[in-house]
Amino acid sequence: MAANTGNVLDADHALELSTIRSSLMRMEDSIIFSLVERSQYKCNLAVYKPDCSQLGNFKLHQLKSAGSNGCLGDWFIYQTECLHSQVRRYMHPTEYPFFGPLPEPSLGSTSGARTEQSSILADIPSAAIVNSKLLDIYRSKMIPALCENGDDSNHGSTAVQDVHCLQTMATRIYYGFFFLGSKIPAG
Repeated sequence: MAANTGNVLDADHALELSTIRSSLMRMEDSIIFSLVERSQYKCNLAVYKPDCSQLGNFKLHQLKSAGSNGCLGDWFIYQTECLHSQVRRYMHPTEYPFFGPLPEPSLGSTSGARTEQSSILADIPSAAIVNSKLLDIYRSKMIPALCENGDDSNHGSTAVQDVHCLQTMATRIYYGFFFLGSKIPAG
């Protein structure tokens, strides 16, 4: 779903400013396109309403344990992240989930992962992980400014597009650390 951030194990290529610039430009195009796609739906604020009764008690408890308010939109994000975590998405140095805990990585290749190999980037401080703030700004400011007010009953499509928008924007934010990493290498 997110833009390709390239091979982060090849420090010489990954930290070249031209590579970073090209990746950032592709990500910005992806963000614009995903927001245009989201704007085809109305605000559909029911997707963000806390304590979604449709989820049932078990799913609601699981979601709230992951740090959510229990809304349908968070359920889509969390379930997507559970799937992606199993194929090591969040082992990549530019990917951070919105919710947790997530299942342990168990499928797919380990290339490009955060492993015992030395990282080409300095660790991102926990204070710089801004997904909860991004989620709040997206829902409280961006969606009302981007979408027509009202409810068109496309709640599933809305939630799927929200996942795409949020993950693409988050990846772009954390990929910005590559610029810093190109100036201040790890170690």
